[in-house]
Amino acid sequence: HGSVYTLVVHGGDGCASHAGALCSGGDDGRTAVWRIADIVAAADAKTNEKIETVRPAHVFVNPQQSFPRGALGAVPETNALGSDAARGVLFAAAGDGVCYGWDVGDGGRKAPTFSLKGHSDTLHCVATRVLANQVVTGSEDGTARIWDARTERASQVVNPWAATETSASGGHTSGSPLHNGDSGQARASKWVGCVALDAAENWCAMGCGGGTVTMWSFAANACASRVTAGTGTAVQAVRLTGERVVAAGNTPFLFRWNLAGKLISRQPCRPESVFAIDTSKVGAMTAVAGACAAVDIFSALGTKVATARCA
Repeated sequence: HGSVYTLVVHGGDGCASHAGALCSGGDDGRTAVWRIADIVAAADAKTNEKIETVRPAHVFVNPQQSFPRGALGAVPETNALGSDAARGVLFAAAGDGVCYGWDVGDGGRKAPTFSLKGHSDTLHCVATRVLANQVVTGSEDGTARIWDARTERASQVVNPWAATETSASGGHTSGSPLHNGDSGQARASKWVGCVALDAAENWCAMGCGGGTVTMWSFAANACASRVTAGTGTAVQAVRLTGERVVAAGNTPFLFRWNLAGKLISRQPCRPESVFAIDTSKVGAMTAVAGACAAVDIFSALGTKVATARCA
């Protein structure tokens, strides 16, 4: 009943498998789950005169905050979704700072299976580390949290701007910061807008509003490197592909670094502000989309090879 902010395929082998589901979330706080088999059946039944309407198999609604005398707050929006197909759980990063876990197999459930609470402001992003039963969230409060999905507790709280980490209790871990981010600009623009894991789930890239991307090593349990896209760039999308970090934001450029933090390329793109990027599994082609009616396609070497126009 409003704008859709996020899409994710849950289960199966991506959209190529009819066993999976397509899930969406948006500003109405509802997470809708469509069976891909139903979408394919509707597409097969389509005629020139009629387009079949597909109804969601399940709809989950984020909980409302309770107030005195039975009053309820607004339903918090869903800004991002993460999928753990192994456990059958969808993670909804919500506007109230909570990450809700929904059991996709229990569509009649009114309450989330569990809630990851600890952030003090809106959640912007979520990623799942399926093999370790972990969830990574990023928030307007300037931190990323690494959660144990079994205990619903955060094991680490990371400040991507300063490239420092603390325990969940608030004490600094061993090791010196990679960067001192305690400046006025840092305090004003340190929100965490995007997180992404590599295919092996050994690394996590965390992009923040201050124009930085910090690499978290799960093996070392620490921040390993920190790169910058330049002053004035708010990182809004990030991907890890092979040995490369690919990121973009509110400037018309696509950045590529290696895991050590060395800038490989900075290529102009058509969108003035980039909202989403994705990389193919075969050929390492990167698609870039944002505030324009076109999608730019970049090669594995970082050069633009095509533009798909939407209008």
